This record gives sequence, C-alpha cells and structure tokens, in this order.
Amino acid sequence: MNPEEKWIVDQVLEDFKDETVKFVGKCFEDDEYPQERIIDFNESLDEM
Repeated sequence: MNPEEKWIVDQVLEDFKDETVKFVGKCFEDDEYPQERIIDFNESLDEM
C-alpha cells in the first residue's frame, strides 16, 4: 500500500470510528438501559 492509499484508509477508518462512537453515545443518551442496546447492536452485526 502506498502512503496515499494508507492515508485514505486511515481517513475512512477515522470517520467510521467517529460515527460508531456517535451511534453508541446516542444509545446511551436515549436509553435508560444502554448496555442491553449495545449488546443487541453487536448481536445484529454478528447475524449479518
């Protein structure tokens, strides 16, 4: 992988990580029992 490609991959991963953090953060805000929501989310990812 050349440096330019690596930079693009890093950017995409950063964006994805930010979105995931926002999504999980939103679950915490919206829910009185966020732990269960996160477990459900992880299970739904496993099923894909």
